[in-house]
Amino acid sequence: MRRFCPPSADRSLEFPPWDHRNRLTSITTFSATGTRQSGVEYTYDLYDRRIARKVDADGNGVFETTQRFVYDGDDLILAFWGSTNALTNRYLYVSAIQRHMPPGTRGPANRRPDVGRHPRASR
Repeated sequence: MRRFCPPSADRSLEFPPWDHRNRLTSITTFSATGTRQSGVEYTYDLYDRRIARKVDADGNGVFETTQRFVYDGDDLILAFWGSTNALTNRYLYVSAIQRHMPPGTRGPANRRPDVGRHPRASR
């Protein structure tokens, strides 16, 4: 899929902001007259996980703030914002086994045996 941005002041056409691995690398917004208003640039690691987001809020070409992301495997766990790297978000992932267990149980060792599934004694 090809996506094009409106023309900018110095180019007649902006190239699509996708890299060779089909990852979104930037977003630029323009006014009706073609003046750049704002921009965002994304950085990825070798596993295609977004590790940074730079924001140009006023469109002057200078990125004022940066957000960084930390992963545990494929799971996003922390997000930091700004030049001070202030922790802004923590993400918690629960395994499928813990999600489907009734409240108050800790694992398979605490499960009650199935009642009524034992073979009947012959009479």
